[in-house]
Amino acid sequence: MDISTSFPALDDLRAALEATSKAINQIVDLIPAEFWFVEDHEANIESKYMHKKRGIDVPETKAAKKPKRSKLNPDDPANAVTARQSLMAQEEAKAKVDKQQQQSAADADSDVADDDASDADTSGDEEVSDFSDEDDEQVLSGPAMTVQERLAALRLARQPTNPKSIARHEKRLAASAEERKSARAEKKKEQKQKQKHQKGIDQMMTKTSDGAILSRDEVQNKKAIVSAVTKAAKAVKGKSADAITEDVSFGNVDFGEDKKKTKGPAKKDIKAQLAKAEKHKAKIAEIADKDAEKAKAIKEKGAWVKALKSASGEKIKDDTRLLKKALKRKEKEKEKKKEEWAKRTKTIAKEMRDRQKKRAENIQKKLDDRKARKTKKGKK
Repeated sequence: MDISTSFPALDDLRAALEATSKAINQIVDLIPAEFWFVEDHEANIESKYMHKKRGIDVPETKAAKKPKRSKLNPDDPANAVTARQSLMAQEEAKAKVDKQQQQSAADADSDVADDDASDADTSGDEEVSDFSDEDDEQVLSGPAMTVQERLAALRLARQPTNPKSIARHEKRLAASAEERKSARAEKKKEQKQKQKHQKGIDQMMTKTSDGAILSRDEVQNKKAIVSAVTKAAKAVKGKSADAITEDVSFGNVDFGEDKKKTKGPAKKDIKAQLAKAEKHKAKIAEIADKDAEKAKAIKEKGAWVKALKSASGEKIKDDTRLLKKALKRKEKEKEKKKEEWAKRTKTIAKEMRDRQKKRAENIQKKLDDRKARKTKKGKK
């Protein structure tokens, strides 16, 4: 089978390429040059982060430096006038101060024979007369003066020129310095005394009168007692001696005179209190059989005594029913504690026997192991 392939002629191909190139050039010519040839516009556009840049070529910097340089130009008539006004103002202020000094010296010579009391009464007026608001305005009127120059001129104008005023001023300064020095010395002395006192208290708190060292709990209790006594002393300070009582007590600590112990059973001895109540009840019943009025009077008196004791905060334990109940409860607690103690003793004894048995077993095991090793070694 014969397959033939035909190619276009070379002239036809050249003509087609020229036509295509011409069409492309026409399309390119339609695009504006500013979009076709791209320029670097970012070099001429300031970044939003560089608004505050300064340099020699920046107009803002030149504009800011121009007035500063113009102040130094002696040919500028405006600056020359300002400098002249400032110089004249300074000379006038200095002349006024000299005049006031001369006037004050003359006044001092004329007032030598004045009394000290009149000097003390008129000291404020003399000092005020040495300077006025006009002086301040005159000193501050110079526009070209710096802040330091203005302050120096103001201090110079406000200094007292009268010899008496100067002497009083120096005397006040010396007195205030002496007072401050004495106050510091007094404060230092008080601190030393306080430290010494505190050191003695600490030593007293940690030891008894015979030199024995106290435990921590005993020291805390002792400090609590001393603190309570100190507070009580501060509370009654300033009162008359008649108003101070000697039966002040803090908790279980009594600082008054020794009192006789009240007769009768202790508060926690319920059995004795029950016996006392039953005895009192039987005695009243016996009296009632003989004299009912007398028994009634005794009961009424006992009721009043009971009411007064209750009002004072004391607990009255004369009810036989409640006392029997409390005694029964106490006996039960006692039996319970007795059983717990027996159980604990039994448990401790058992644990001790177990430990001893375990120890004996361990010792016997070690001996057996040692014998076995020796026997094995002898056979080898």
